[in-house]
Amino acid sequence: MNNKELLSEILPDLVYIYNERIEKYRSMLLENKMAELDMKSIIERIIEESILYRDQIIKRIGEPVNEKGKIYNMWQGIEPDDVFKEKKEFLDSLANEQLSLNNIYLSALSFDFAGNEDLRNILLVHQRGIDELYIHIRRFHDAQ
Repeated sequence: MNNKELLSEILPDLVYIYNERIEKYRSMLLENKMAELDMKSIIERIIEESILYRDQIIKRIGEPVNEKGKIYNMWQGIEPDDVFKEKKEFLDSLANEQLSLNNIYLSALSFDFAGNEDLRNILLVHQRGIDELYIHIRRFHDAQ
C-alpha cells in the first residue's frame, strides 16, 4: 500500500464518515432523543472529536472530490433508530461504532508514510482518541 492510496481512498472516506457522524449525532441531540445528561455528554464528545478530526484531515488533503469508496461502504455506523434501544444496547452500538472507526485507522496506519510522517502522527493521535473514547463508553456501559 502506498501514499497515493492513503490520500485518495482512505482519508477522503474518513471525511465522509465524520460528516455522517456529525450530522447524525447533532440530529439526535436536536430531536431530544438523548434525554439523559450522561448520554448527551458522550454524544457531544463524539461530535466534537468528529469535527476536530475531520477538519485536521481536510487541512491536510482538502475536501474530498471523489465518490465514497470501499472504506465508507464497509462503515458500520449506528442507525438513527438505535437510539430507541435500551441504554445499555445503545452504548453497545456506540462502542461498536468506535471499534469500526478504530479498525479503519489501523488500516490507514499500515500504509507507507514516507514523506508524510506528520500525517501519520495526526492519524496516531486520532486513533488514540478513538480508543480512549471506546474505553470510556465500555466502562460506562459496564457500570449500568
